[in-house]
Amino acid sequence: MRPSLSPLLAGCLLLFPLLIPLASAADYREQLVLRPLPLSALLASFNFRSNTSLAEFEAHNFRLFPRSLGQILQHAGTRELHLRFNLGRWDAESWGARPWNGKREGGTGVELWAWLEADTEEEADHRWLTLTNALSGLFCASLNFIDATRTTRPVLSFRPEGDHITGTNATADGGSSSSEDLHLLYGVLPREVVCTENLTPFLKLLPCKGKAGIASLLDGHKLFDASWQSMAVDVRPVCPGGGQPGRGTTPSLGHRPPTSSGATPPSRTTATTPASPPTPRPARTGPCRRSSAGP
Repeated sequence: MRPSLSPLLAGCLLLFPLLIPLASAADYREQLVLRPLPLSALLASFNFRSNTSLAEFEAHNFRLFPRSLGQILQHAGTRELHLRFNLGRWDAESWGARPWNGKREGGTGVELWAWLEADTEEEADHRWLTLTNALSGLFCASLNFIDATRTTRPVLSFRPEGDHITGTNATADGGSSSSEDLHLLYGVLPREVVCTENLTPFLKLLPCKGKAGIASLLDGHKLFDASWQSMAVDVRPVCPGGGQPGRGTTPSLGHRPPTSSGATPPSRTTATTPASPPTPRPARTGPCRRSSAGP
C-alpha cells in the first residue's frame, strides 16, 4: 500500500517548471513543502522542475522534458506557455495571503496564455487553434472550446517571464527571427470542471510517471476532496550566465508539469503544492540566441 498525504488537507499546489538552456545539461528536481494553516488546515505544495538544453530540445532528444508536451510546443511554434487549472476557493480571511502571491494559480476553471511565433495575426490564430486542440487531448480538458469568441490579445495585462530578446536574432537552425514576430493570445474556460482526469495526464509528464518520489503521495480522490486545488504548467525560455538562451516549462496540479496549492478546513483533505520561486535572470554578457519552437 503506497503512502499518501493525510486526509486533512485543505488545498494542493502542483508545479512543474521546464527549462531549456542552450548549453546546460538536463536535470530534474522535485520539492514538497507542507505549511500549517489556521483552523487546522494544511497547505501542500508539490514542485517539479525539469531542465533541458536548447540543442536537445530542437533535436527532439527528450530525456527529462516530457516528449508529448515538447512536440506540441514545437509544432505550434510556442515560445512561452502558461496553463492553469483551478478548483474551489481560497479562504483569504482564514488562511491569509495566497501561495506565491497568486502568481502560480488562475481563476476558476482553466486559463491558458502563450506567446506564439508567427509572421501574421492570421498565422498566429491558426497556431493558437493547433495549440489548444493538442493541449485538449493531452490534458483531457475542453481546451478545444477556446475558439475566437473566447480568445483575446492582451496588451498590458501579461508580461513574459522568459527571456525574449528584442530585435532580430539568429535561430539554432541558421535562420533569423524577431521579437516582433511573437503574438500573445489568452483564453479562459471559467465553467470547466477540474477533476482526476486532468491529474492523471499531468502525472504522466513526470519522468517516473507519478510512481516514485513525492508524486507517489498524490491521491486523486483525497486531493479533490480539498477545499481548494490549483495546477499550473509553465514553459519559458531562459538565458543563462553565458548569454545563451534556454526554455522552461512549469506545470501545476497533476503531474504534467503542474502547480497546485490549496487549503482544507478541519474536516476536509487538503494538499497544496507551491510553485518554485522565480529563477533570477543573470546578467547577459553576450547576445542571447532565442530558442525556436516552430515546426
